[in-house]
Amino acid sequence: MAYKDLREFIGKLEKEGELRRIAAEVDPVLEITEIADRVTRAGGPALLFERPKGSRVPLLINMLGSERRMNLALEVSHVDEVAARIRGFLDMQSPQGLLDKIKMLPKLAEIGSDESGARGFSCRRSGGANSRISQHAIAARAAR
Repeated sequence: MAYKDLREFIGKLEKEGELRRIAAEVDPVLEITEIADRVTRAGGPALLFERPKGSRVPLLINMLGSERRMNLALEVSHVDEVAARIRGFLDMQSPQGLLDKIKMLPKLAEIGSDESGARGFSCRRSGGANSRISQHAIAARAAR
């Protein structure tokens, strides 16, 4: 099942020990960059800066910055699972007859279904329109 929203994914990261919250006010110009750089180089967790100086909006950095966090986002044990699914969809052949078309229906239903493994986050933009960030696109890039 896909995460309902970014908050739910942040909760998952926190539960798995893959997120560190930073409650202190931190300057986004140089301090956040330096902190994030040091934590990333050390293989550390994602960082949630709760009070960036000059902003009322928290800042999440490096949420997909490790293979483990990528797997958590995609809800798989390894990103190769997603790459294999994408290859399977890309390798589909056009059906030749009625029997081939009928055999293809379950695969097409899987593509169109939310239960297909099309993991992602439902997000609300400032305009109020729902959008879906496809994690398959991220996995495809990671597989390259």
